[in-house]
Amino acid sequence: GLRSNLNVYPTDKQLIEQNISNDNTNLDALSNKAAKGFPAIDYLINNGTDSLVLSQFESNQRINYLQKVVEDLDAKVSHVQQEWNSYQTTFKNATGSDIGSSLGMLINALNQHLERYFRDGKIGSPIGIRSSGIALPDNAEAYYGEFSFELIQANFSALKEIYSGKSSFGLDDYLIDAGAADLNDLINSQMNIIESKINQFSGSMPDAIQSKNSELNETY
Repeated sequence: GLRSNLNVYPTDKQLIEQNISNDNTNLDALSNKAAKGFPAIDYLINNGTDSLVLSQFESNQRINYLQKVVEDLDAKVSHVQQEWNSYQTTFKNATGSDIGSSLGMLINALNQHLERYFRDGKIGSPIGIRSSGIALPDNAEAYYGEFSFELIQANFSALKEIYSGKSSFGLDDYLIDAGAADLNDLINSQMNIIESKINQFSGSMPDAIQSKNSELNETY
């Protein structure tokens, strides 16, 4: 739910402009999922030269819309944080490895994110994996700010930390304890390969699609 409120991309710039013109700041409406969150902020502050963006913000309605987007984002994050603070004990106590356990939920969520939102959303969709090979560079995350690869690299680093537990107990420890150290070695080796692939990119996703399309497909 948090993801669908904070990071639906590509953002709908026509809807954002329409909302600004109509002074529509009802951001809880389902129809506005693609007109808020980080992608909307990216569009509002990065959709042109500094002078162009500043001239656009001479409109009080535009300033108001940006403020409402930020307030909505902050409120959603604060709500989830508060809910987690009261729920985390329940989560920690749901031991075991079945479908209702904390480990089971974590593994399923991790797998869904890796396949759908990381591999497909951040890389596959822009390079055309789901559109018969036709690249859709506008589908890149942070399209206007041109820092898609920084987000890809940061996201994968976080995924690695979930697996390793960073400086504490992680999923790798489960495998080692279960006598599957060889599998853990294979997973770590593959993660290092993926990391080296994504770290070769910088700049904007549209530029990389033009100049390094084969490397992007290999990374996917």
